[in-house]
Amino acid sequence: MIPRPNPRGTPPCTPRRSERAATLFRISKPCWRVPRRCAAFIVEILRGIKPANLPVEMPTKYWLAVNLKTARQLGLEINQTILMRADQLIE
Repeated sequence: MIPRPNPRGTPPCTPRRSERAATLFRISKPCWRVPRRCAAFIVEILRGIKPANLPVEMPTKYWLAVNLKTARQLGLEINQTILMRADQLIE
């Protein structure tokens, strides 16, 4: 799907921070994991491991929200598979 601008000029995909923005999709990583991982890294550093030796971690789970109201305004029909995978549907 090629995103086209909506009437308000907001981007079709944004991070989760813009909770009710008129974007079509929002994709982010779970925010609650960041402090826990930071704490684990601090513990390792306090135990004597050099920060350069700590692994780089990428998120393994992503959070997806679909704004159905924006899709209707744009005249788009969202695939059922995407709707089933979405963590949040905004009416």
